[in-house]
Amino acid sequence: MHSVARHSSDAYLATRVAILAGQLLDDRAVGAMVDLPLDQIPRFQGIADLLERPMDGRQRSRTIENLLIGTLLSELSILLRALQGGLRELFQFWARRFELFNLKALIRGKLHGLPASTIEDNLYDLPPYTRLPSGELLQAESVPELLKILESTPYGDIARQARLAFEARREALYLDATIDRRYLYGLVKRIAPLQARHREPLNRLVRTLVDHQNLIWLLRYRFSYGLSPAETYYVLVPQGLRLDRKRLQGLCNLPDTGAVLEQLPPRLAETLSEARNAVDVERRLETLTIGLARDELHHATSAAVKAFAYLLLREIDLKRMQALIQGKVLDLPPRLIREALGVDRQAEGDAP
Repeated sequence: MHSVARHSSDAYLATRVAILAGQLLDDRAVGAMVDLPLDQIPRFQGIADLLERPMDGRQRSRTIENLLIGTLLSELSILLRALQGGLRELFQFWARRFELFNLKALIRGKLHGLPASTIEDNLYDLPPYTRLPSGELLQAESVPELLKILESTPYGDIARQARLAFEARREALYLDATIDRRYLYGLVKRIAPLQARHREPLNRLVRTLVDHQNLIWLLRYRFSYGLSPAETYYVLVPQGLRLDRKRLQGLCNLPDTGAVLEQLPPRLAETLSEARNAVDVERRLETLTIGLARDELHHATSAAVKAFAYLLLREIDLKRMQALIQGKVLDLPPRLIREALGVDRQAEGDAP
């Protein structure tokens, strides 16, 4: 009976993923949208109507972000219906990253002494099932009080590590880094107990994401923020697929971005060999993520792995949608919009 129920859930999940995957965009589709007015893009018509309302640039950006995050979390809710046990916990934990955006906004607001109403305006509108007690945290008088409240929630581990970081150095930079690294540790940890048919491909996906995030953080903290090699290594997560502890330590001691890129494992080094700056590095890493996730979406034998790959691809799609909408609202040249989207430049209609 249990086996029958599992196969039924797998079949439901695989079917839902197949239906949802039909809305994913390839580069050609994204590029074609650049040449259309916003109100002529079918999937953006509701957004176009919404943006007709009077609002300033910050409100507009927040409105778009809230709408797109809500879309992703709504689709996650559909997929969760067929997930149980450790897989369900993994998917729910993955979605906590959006709550962590709010947590960081709360901490920054408290650090700068902003009133609760101003902080609240900078929070994302998340579904009621999320676990961050934003209302209670808004009333906290200070960052230590906020973190103390958080320690009795499912975010207790993150809160404890953040409190230690705050006591050592009262800077938002280190708090943000601590929150991010504890989140990635938690994500990797939740894959370990899964059955092999789920665990092995999810490990490839998630640990590759950890590699990419480590590289982005290393370049940012070491060369943009000027942290020492030891300080930079502290914010990294040595749980990746190819960038292990020893390699990360070596990369942190290199003198500049070019030297770091030259010392990467072959696949990463080849992909990033012509990267011009940190933004270009991030864009090229995203392309690698898309390729890996698409491969799992089409070839994985586990419906849960297909679902996780879909969520990664869908989030990237929604980020592209946001960049496209913002570019059109600001009336940017198509060339600049395509560059922000990371799609190939088309000659027609683009000035050099």
